[in-house]
Amino acid sequence: EQQVLYKAKLNGGALFAEADRLTLVFLDPAQLAQFQEAKLNPALTANDHITAAAYQMIFKECQSNTEIIGSKRQQYHHNYFLGHQKDKWASQVPLYQELSYLQLYDGINLILYQHEQQLKYEFHLSAGANPKDIQIEYAGVNSLSISNGNLIVKTDIGQTVELAPYTYQIDAQGKEQKIDCQFVLRKNTISF
Repeated sequence: EQQVLYKAKLNGGALFAEADRLTLVFLDPAQLAQFQEAKLNPALTANDHITAAAYQMIFKECQSNTEIIGSKRQQYHHNYFLGHQKDKWASQVPLYQELSYLQLYDGINLILYQHEQQLKYEFHLSAGANPKDIQIEYAGVNSLSISNGNLIVKTDIGQTVELAPYTYQIDAQGKEQKIDCQFVLRKNTISF
C-alpha cells in the first residue's frame, strides 16, 4: 500500500500506479453483474465474494528518478476512512483525469488517461529518444499474444485487449505524419 502512488477506477476493476509499474485488478464480469443485480433486487441472492484477477505491467530498466504527477485535477475529492487505525485514513484526496510519468525512460514520458471508460496510454518521445528503450514486462498473466496487431492479455477471468499502437510524428507544418509501429512480443515482455 505504501508503494501505490495513484489509483484509478477502471470498468470492472482498478489500476494502481507505482514508481516502476502499473497493477491492474479486474473483477469477474458475470459475478460482478450478479452482485450488482442482487443489491438492487433483495429477492435475488449473490455469492459473498467476487473472483478477481490481477497483473502487473513492469517498466523494465526504467529510470529511478521518474517524476509521477497527476494533472487535470477534478473539482471533487475522495475520502478513505477504512478500519480503526486513524493513521491509515486519508481525506480530501484529489482526483485527476491524467497521470504522467515524466522521464520514465531517457527522453520518454508515459501519459495515462481514460477514454470512453477504457484505459489509454501514450508514450511521448523527445527528439533523439529511442523507442526500443520501452520494455514492458507483464507479470501474473496466463498468456500474451498478438492478434491483428492487438495485444491480447489473458487472465483467469477473461482477457483484455490493447489496441495496436497508433504512432505519429508532428511535422514542421504541425500535421500528423503516421509512423509504422507495432507490438513486439518476446516471452512476457512487449516493446515497439
